[in-house]
Amino acid sequence: MGIKNLSKLLARIAPTCRREKVLSDYAGQRFAIDVPIYMWKFSSITGGHPLRCFREQLHELRRYGILPTYVFDGAAAPAKHDEVARRREQRAGVRSALTTARRQYFSMRHARGIMTRSQIHELSTAKQQYEKLHRRVMSVPTRAHYDGLRAFLAGEQVPFVEAEGDAEKVCAELVGRGEADAVVTDDYDALVYLCTMASGKGRMVIGLNRPNIVEYDVKDMLREIQLEPLQFVDVCILSGCDFCNKIGGVACNRAFQLVTEHKNIETILENLDDKFVVPGVFDYPAARDQFGCNN
Repeated sequence: MGIKNLSKLLARIAPTCRREKVLSDYAGQRFAIDVPIYMWKFSSITGGHPLRCFREQLHELRRYGILPTYVFDGAAAPAKHDEVARRREQRAGVRSALTTARRQYFSMRHARGIMTRSQIHELSTAKQQYEKLHRRVMSVPTRAHYDGLRAFLAGEQVPFVEAEGDAEKVCAELVGRGEADAVVTDDYDALVYLCTMASGKGRMVIGLNRPNIVEYDVKDMLREIQLEPLQFVDVCILSGCDFCNKIGGVACNRAFQLVTEHKNIETILENLDDKFVVPGVFDYPAARDQFGCNN
């Protein structure tokens, strides 16, 4: 999910940290690539055949001498279990809806007799709904997709890493250790991890599969917004992340205002207006831990 509306906030308060690029600008550099984000994108684009997109991606990277390291997700952190359960339930709901839509469509299609204009319209609508849900279900990545990518990368002698948790966190660690020049992902969690795992430095590159690439420079971002790295983490937790519940009525812009004024979540809670609703369980320390604040 990433950080809710973070890109809109940065466009307003830190516009110069965002730069448009093309792939040739990164010739000879090293990318740490977040596998899950592209696995989902490529599966959706191809209707469940993502490997061909990864082949094309690698071909383009090699064309410019860009050295990728692909990073796979590990087990979800305990702080993320509620979000993982929510997503699993959502996917189960789509599969159930597909079963219902399939039954309805084929029942109507095989009905006997001459159909009225109204019935023809209903059949067309049922077909569209069935095909839409079928595409959604087929575009969900499977273990076989990930295993196929691992085998492909091994055969091409391309390095890949198995993360213990979130892939974008390990991508940021690679940048922090000087083993990569940029994190490649469309997940804005990477900006948070670069603040903690790379000491507030490094770059995030998004849109690698599009003609115009967007780059965020974390050092420039922090300078523009005039916050320390750990204060930026608090902004992102308050804005809404995968690792804890959020305060009702506090969105990204308000989160930035509160941290700018009060410096941290603890002081914010002491001074928070009653119109904002703090959830019964607001485990922001666990979110900070997950984002690497104590590393």
